[in-house]
Amino acid sequence: MSFETPDADEIISAADSEIPSSAANPLHNEHLARDERPIMASISGDRYRIYGETLDETTKAAFADDNGETEIVNFYSDKEQLDEQEMLNSGEQSYAISSINERPKRSFEYQNCTGIAVSATDKETGKQISFLSHQNPGRFLPWYRASKYKFDNDMSARMQEIKSRAVQGSIDVVLFGGNMRKNGSEHEESISVLSDICKRNFGFEPVVIAGPTIPEDIGGGTEVHLDTEHRRLHIARPPQQGDDTNISYVPSQFESQSVKFKKAWDERNSK
Repeated sequence: MSFETPDADEIISAADSEIPSSAANPLHNEHLARDERPIMASISGDRYRIYGETLDETTKAAFADDNGETEIVNFYSDKEQLDEQEMLNSGEQSYAISSINERPKRSFEYQNCTGIAVSATDKETGKQISFLSHQNPGRFLPWYRASKYKFDNDMSARMQEIKSRAVQGSIDVVLFGGNMRKNGSEHEESISVLSDICKRNFGFEPVVIAGPTIPEDIGGGTEVHLDTEHRRLHIARPPQQGDDTNISYVPSQFESQSVKFKKAWDERNSK
């Protein structure tokens, strides 16, 4: 189906009018209809991600070569390639937002970048559909005015598109990625901005599936595979400093969670 991107003001106005009066708690799946499943996540703490020997078999299978079925959300592609693949973007290494379809999706090397995975049940086919994003906080946070509003517009457009195609009560959203660069301030703002966009368009907070990446020793990025059909998000990232960064929370809890993140960061740097 075709989808025309409306102006940012039109999207924001329409989304604002649809926010429910009482907020649902996504940690308890209150935003989902009774027969709809949430996105389930598995986190593998393997330094070498898909190339390591310690990944469990389910995660290995998710990241295995599938003869081109998986849609690759390549944040590092140039604008021409992203445009050809119908991924919303603002140029190379700005952000990449995939199209909405039934295919599994994959992206790699989330460093300070964050990602959004959105799943829903298509009201016409009854099948699962999704989109996946990979965005650089430096290109959509308030101080980067050149593409901030374009990102908000593009992300809202994708959210409104999937909302228009979805069975009511079937949409689920999770956030992931990021690290403690700049002592976590950039990560905190990133989560806050993405949560605001989600609440404006869907009326509920997303679940942040895990805290920022805080490697035990060396650096390393995060790789994800979204199994659209089964609503499973496989996350592979370096071993973490402590267990507190692998706990799910909602953005409104960030202040209390950040104490744990900063403690892990300090322990990591004291080695």
